[in-house]
Amino acid sequence: MNDRLCAHDSRTRYNGLKMTVQHPFNAKQTRPILLMILIGCALMALIDAMSWPYPLKAIFKMTLFIGIPWGWSRQHPDWPKTPLSGLNRSVIWRLVGLAVIEVTVLTVVMGWVMPYLDTSLLEGILRQNFEGRPVVFFGVTLYIVLINAFLEEWYFRGFAFLRIQNAFPKPWALVFSALLFSAYHLALMAGLFPLPLYLVFVIGLAGVGALFNVIDHRFQSLWPSFVIHASANLAMNLMAMRLLGFL
Repeated sequence: MNDRLCAHDSRTRYNGLKMTVQHPFNAKQTRPILLMILIGCALMALIDAMSWPYPLKAIFKMTLFIGIPWGWSRQHPDWPKTPLSGLNRSVIWRLVGLAVIEVTVLTVVMGWVMPYLDTSLLEGILRQNFEGRPVVFFGVTLYIVLINAFLEEWYFRGFAFLRIQNAFPKPWALVFSALLFSAYHLALMAGLFPLPLYLVFVIGLAGVGALFNVIDHRFQSLWPSFVIHASANLAMNLMAMRLLGFL
């Protein structure tokens, strides 16, 4: 990718909420951040594929998905920081309403679809790890809904999209982040579902990642996509609770 494609003129632009500065980065400056993003994602996908205890995987994920962006910021203070700006009360209430609707709709739809799917392998894994241990599963659910969702938004949206869009054309950055988000989940879902459903999930995750990027760019904040992501995780864990007989 040549310098002309990567470089943008320094300019101030209005994004709907606040003024931000777009910096003139070139290819030499942007290749290292792309490499770091890919290395972090590949390492975590490899760790997720291991048969390590879940708490150990969680520690590695927090270390990689927080440490890599933080380390980059320390070494490159000229790069824009990941936006964690506050949202006004109206937007917050809309997000709360969206979360309630999303959890309800996803739970109903999955409850209707699941009896028609072969979930024996998934159910077997859940029972092997959490049979008769509801407290442990509830703890894992809290981690997945709150911490894991934030880690992935921080990394895939904050680091792999909102930052690199300052150096690359926004559509390129959007597609890169969305595809990376989908590819990362390949290791998590490998072998859990029939191939057609597996492909649907992979394509769907890419679309969801792209939508999250658009939303976060609109609000210049990670909170909107975090709420949507956390709500989806909650709905999926509620279905897992039903499979385990905890609900």
